[in-house]
Amino acid sequence: MNHRELQFGSSILLVVEGVVQEAREWQETRVHTQSHLGRGLSIGTNVSHHGQFWLRLDNGREVSVQGSGSFQLRQGHRVRVVGADGAASIRAVAIYNLSTQLQQYDDVGARAVWQSGWWGWMVLLVVMAMILLLVVGLLLWALSTKHGIFYLLPAVMVAAVGIGFDASRARRFREFVWAAIG
Repeated sequence: MNHRELQFGSSILLVVEGVVQEAREWQETRVHTQSHLGRGLSIGTNVSHHGQFWLRLDNGREVSVQGSGSFQLRQGHRVRVVGADGAASIRAVAIYNLSTQLQQYDDVGARAVWQSGWWGWMVLLVVMAMILLLVVGLLLWALSTKHGIFYLLPAVMVAAVGIGFDASRARRFREFVWAAIG
């Protein structure tokens, strides 16, 4: 198998198989400060994990595969990768190590893929609708003689529906990826 393309909604995924030539992992730490209006500074750090390996396909072509976190593989292992095809590399969504029978799923890479395209716009519209309903509900609550939190129910219902759709799509995408990597 050299490669094949699959489509999930508006997202195109690439499935490739080959032998690992080289693998490496690293962490990046970013330090940031924030001023608190005369109350001093706070300092925080963000640590992000990265992994990359080179895969030699059966046709002799080599491709770079990148992801977040650590990969459970070594040089010489045969792996199958499902990912998004970038300009210079493949962004791993799932890896099936055929040598060890281990399967790995990259939640960060998967979310970037299945939330791209029209789904990203849908999520944005739901969030904007929720904010609008929340503001209207707060105004009605503030201006009403009868106080009650029920004015916020439309925003809560939109949020619940949005979260439900998002979770359902994430589950369907994961099932699609595991069926593809099979």
